[in-house]
Amino acid sequence: MKIPNSHQVMKWLNPVLTRRYMLALWIGMGAIALLSEWWSHHINNNYFVFTHVYFHLIHKQPLYIPYPHEYADINLYGPLFGLLIAPFALLPDVAGVACWVMINILFLFIIIQQLPVNERSKQFVILFSAMELLMNAQWLQLNAFIAACLVGSFVYFKKDKVVLASLLIVMGSFTKLYGITGLAFMGFTKKPFKAVLWLIIWSLIAFCLPMLISSPAYIVHSYQEWFQTLVMKNSKNVHDAMNNFYQDISAMGLIKRISGLSQDIDIWVIVSGLIIMAISFVGVLKRRSKPDIQLLWLSAIMLFTVLFSTGAESPTYIIAVVGVAIWFVSYAQEKYPRLSVVLMALVLLLTSIASTDLVTPWVRIHVVRRYALKALPCLIVWGVIVFDLMKYAWMPALHMHMNDTDKRRSIQQKPYSMKNLNIGR
Repeated sequence: MKIPNSHQVMKWLNPVLTRRYMLALWIGMGAIALLSEWWSHHINNNYFVFTHVYFHLIHKQPLYIPYPHEYADINLYGPLFGLLIAPFALLPDVAGVACWVMINILFLFIIIQQLPVNERSKQFVILFSAMELLMNAQWLQLNAFIAACLVGSFVYFKKDKVVLASLLIVMGSFTKLYGITGLAFMGFTKKPFKAVLWLIIWSLIAFCLPMLISSPAYIVHSYQEWFQTLVMKNSKNVHDAMNNFYQDISAMGLIKRISGLSQDIDIWVIVSGLIIMAISFVGVLKRRSKPDIQLLWLSAIMLFTVLFSTGAESPTYIIAVVGVAIWFVSYAQEKYPRLSVVLMALVLLLTSIASTDLVTPWVRIHVVRRYALKALPCLIVWGVIVFDLMKYAWMPALHMHMNDTDKRRSIQQKPYSMKNLNIGR
């Protein structure tokens, strides 16, 4: 699918929107993240949480209890993650961190190059997401991998490569659960039954594979503990939203911190979001063959995954911001040429830049972080997306009437000529 790049912003950026430059930019972001680790003379705690999933797995130790002598916090990733992190855990820490950061970056970069948009649009997605990628890399987080799983499952379902699409969904789901939202793209494949079959096959493999380095009973018990840990973590995020400003950077956290309302609103906000997405999906199904609607749905899912999660942190927004960039290049730059630029600037400034050292600590801590303002621009973009999708779902007649009116108005505005008036025919 070729999407025109008529927007002035794209024209300004055209000289740098090449695959070579953008790859260099992302590799440079990874290098900056690694240099910041070296400069601080310590490795981020997250890396030790990750690598010890493997060590605890092979020694059949509980995966979801504190190990204060090894790292702070507790593990929140599934047993399968122990196998994914194993190659890095077996390396010396410095080499393991470097490989972990760069492979996550390259995986997402390669997947974005598969998007069904033109070359310049792909590179714009890379450019716009660079700041969030840096933040994710500095925290040594897994979110770039999750973003790649979501985009990849969309791309491969569209291409009817259901084996690969199902694999990415299962990998994302059995590590951080976020990957499960990739199921929303199954409506784009012509092989839904084959997709379901492969989802079952990959799920069984993912469930059983860690047993090869531990035991069946231990893995079954670990999955039970994982579920219980996630439930407790969600409850903790809900109750601590007014005190822990690093967590629940979501639609719920934003509403609670600005309004001062109680934590009881979480379930209502999440249910409202699910209902809106369900209505939007009706619009998607009615126009599932249209590439711009498909990409609009991809953007909506990536934003929803972050905005309606109580576990959303600042580094999680690499997922949401990639979704925003896809929305701009595939739909918004033509549909909303002025509004889209304003919203993109708001996302860049408030979601990305305002969470970094480029703004003063007081503003970053006492304004942006305190009120979860990082979520606000993405929530507005999500609202614009689902509004359009719901229009497609419930007002098709109105759209047809508007299109006919626009056509008649266009004809009326054309200068009269012999050809227009059909004189002599």
